[in-house]
Amino acid sequence: LLTGKKALSFDRPEIDRNLAIYFVTTIKEDHLLQILENHIANEGNIEQLKEAANLTKKVLNVKRGG
Repeated sequence: LLTGKKALSFDRPEIDRNLAIYFVTTIKEDHLLQILENHIANEGNIEQLKEAANLTKKVLNVKRGG
C-alpha cells in the first residue's frame, strides 16, 4: 500500500522481484523514500512513515523466520 508496487515484478532485478524482500532491503539501506508512492512521501510525516516501515520490516522478518 505504501509503495504502489506489485508483490512480484519481473521488471526489478532478480534479487528484488519479491516486494517483501525488496522492501526490507530498501529499509535496511535507508532508502525508504525511494520506494514510497510520491504522494505518500510528499504528504506524509517522514518519522511516522519510517516507524510504519520498520514495523512492517519486523513483521516480514518474523514471517520469513529471520
